[in-house]
Amino acid sequence: MEVSGALRVAEHEVNVLRLRMGSQYGTHVDAPYHLDEAWPALDDLPLERFAGPAVVTEVHGVPVRAPITAGLLGNPPRPRPLPPRA
Repeated sequence: MEVSGALRVAEHEVNVLRLRMGSQYGTHVDAPYHLDEAWPALDDLPLERFAGPAVVTEVHGVPVRAPITAGLLGNPPRPRPLPPRA
């Protein structure tokens, strides 16, 4: 992971950082191709496979690297389907 300056206020009127990282950083999906070149790449998989019901839960105050357990989540709302695309 590399972080460097991309734009500076003195020249561009805004400060912006450039992030350079490998494909394994952050939340991601490994395509089957990641393990075998004969299998499909991520852009060969249907986008619908990666969308569905979800719940966003507040977990501020949990210490760094502490497990987020079912007890901390309490009784989250049931997921609702995404609305159809326009």
